[in-house]
Amino acid sequence: MPNRKDIEQLYLQHYRKMYRLASMLLHDDADSKDVVNDIFTGILDGHIVLKDNPSEGFFLVCVRNECLNRLRNQQLHRRLERLLPLDGDESLPSALEAKCQLLRQGVERALPDRQREVVLMRFDEGLALQAIGDRLGVSKVAVFKQLKAAMISLRTYLKENE
Repeated sequence: MPNRKDIEQLYLQHYRKMYRLASMLLHDDADSKDVVNDIFTGILDGHIVLKDNPSEGFFLVCVRNECLNRLRNQQLHRRLERLLPLDGDESLPSALEAKCQLLRQGVERALPDRQREVVLMRFDEGLALQAIGDRLGVSKVAVFKQLKAAMISLRTYLKENE
């Protein structure tokens, strides 16, 4: 892993092109700066692993992926807002509230410990599959398989308890 000075040098070397790409994809200066800074923060934290002499392409791919994740999240939030037009002081409709409660019960009752842990990290903490894998010491594929099995179990639980 490169030291802090090396990472600072890479930041200075690649920042402009990374920012330009993020700005073209996101059309928002603040988000674009956040994307680039998040990537280098991830490198410093060890969430993003650098190989020896990373190329400019590596950093641009990181920017593209992070921008796509942000756009996907924004799109999801817009869809949810359209589906659930809520004011700050209104509560969820009772049917949806009951469904959410049933889903929470399913997570607690129907899932084995590891699947429950993966589901909570993914949906409560908002962690990416790789971050969950790093925290649990397993591969991203293993996390995906646990998440998939949990979703199947939860669907079954919801069908049986509705």
